[in-house]
Amino acid sequence: MCSHVTGIQLSKLGRADALVLASLNILRARENSMVRYAAETGRLQRPERCPSCGRKVRIDGHQSDYRRPLDVDWYCARCHAKRTRAIRRKAVELIGDARRTPGFKGVSAWMKGETV
Repeated sequence: MCSHVTGIQLSKLGRADALVLASLNILRARENSMVRYAAETGRLQRPERCPSCGRKVRIDGHQSDYRRPLDVDWYCARCHAKRTRAIRRKAVELIGDARRTPGFKGVSAWMKGETV
C-alpha cells in the first residue's frame, strides 16, 4: 500500500497541516490492514500478474480513496511506484496552486474544501 503525501516535507508545513498528514497516515495504516486481512481471507483476490505490465511478480494493492478501503487496484512494485510518483506530483502541483490562491488558509483547510 502507499501514501501519496510522504514526499511532502513536514518541516515546511504548519503544525495544523502536519497533524492532518499524521492523521492521514493513521487512516492509511488502518485501511492497509483491512485490505491485507481481506486478501488473506479470500474476500479480495490478489492477481498473479500485474494488470498494468503483465509481469508475474509480487503484486501490491493501491488505494486511490481511503474512504473506500476495499476498492483496491493491484500493481507490481514498478508500476505501483510509477503511479504513486504521478499522483504525488499532481498533489504537490495542486497544493502549490492552492497556496498561490488569495485567501489560502493552509493545507488542512484546503483538504476540507475551505479555499477562501
